This record gives sequence, structure tokens and C-alpha cells, in this order.
Amino acid sequence: MEFHLGCLASGYGSNVEAILNTEGLEASVKVIISNNPGARVLNLGKERNIPIYCLNQNNT
Repeated sequence: MEFHLGCLASGYGSNVEAILNTEGLEASVKVIISNNPGARVLNLGKERNIPIYCLNQNNT
């Protein structure tokens, strides 16, 4: 059974990158969400064809 993960990150994305690079993990990242349009983690998603979303932190 494979788990589907959604990752929340606001910066570099080192934890997301570690998950993406772990071989044999019975899980896959299906979406990356950030509140920072300049976050490197969004580029990680783009590079791996993972859907990315950036939320506007000024909306309440």
C-alpha cells in the first residue's frame, strides 16, 4: 500500500527533498503547498512534475 503525501513548506524544502530522495519509501508526494512564492521547495515540485500551490498569505 502506497501512501499519498501532501507537503507544506515555506522555504528551502530540505525535509520534502529528503522524502523525495528516499528510495524504497512506500509513499509519494502528490502536492506541495507553500505560502512563499520564492520558496525553493516550489522548484523541487516543478522539477519532478508534482502539482504546486502558493497561497497568498495576505488573504484571511
